[in-house]
Amino acid sequence: MADPTPPGGDAHADIAPGADLRNRDLASVDLSGRDISGADLSGATLAGARLPEADLTGAHMVRADLGSASLRDACLFGAELAHANLIGAELQGADLRRADLTEATLFRAKLMTADLRGATLNGTDLSWASLIDADLREADLRGADLFEADLRHADLRGVQLADAQLNGTELRGAKVDEATAWPEGFDPGDLGVERVATDAPPDEAEEAEEAG
Repeated sequence: MADPTPPGGDAHADIAPGADLRNRDLASVDLSGRDISGADLSGATLAGARLPEADLTGAHMVRADLGSASLRDACLFGAELAHANLIGAELQGADLRRADLTEATLFRAKLMTADLRGATLNGTDLSWASLIDADLREADLRGADLFEADLRHADLRGVQLADAQLNGTELRGAKVDEATAWPEGFDPGDLGVERVATDAPPDEAEEAEEAG
């Protein structure tokens, strides 16, 4: 069968901002730096895909398969990733502010230095995930599974952790404040957390920085 892609053409020209890519098979595709903001990738297969520095702002990725995908430094601001498979995904430095990761699976995912401010992670599986130096301020992790997760030096100010699974979670150097809500009966006192003053909410802090 002849190759439908013309010489020098783009086999993925339809992968564009706002595109309807529901249930599309994009396994192992290279979309490095691509602008796919607002696209509907619900149920799409992106296992092993390369998406470093891609713009997925506001993308709909509910139940998408992103297992072992590379999303280093990608922008997923406000993206919908509920029930998505992100097992072993590389999300170092990714912008996940206000993203919805409800009940997503991030087992062994790499989230070092990721920005998860205001993200929703209710019931999310983060077991064995690496969140070293991640910014989780004001994130909602109620009911999340953080078994053996590594949160060294993560910013946990204002984080909601009610009913979260914290067995074996590494918390040395993590920043916490009075607004950090722990599971009932959980005492982080001997785990090396760093207690700091309550910070302004992320939006206010950003506005103050811009105004200055």
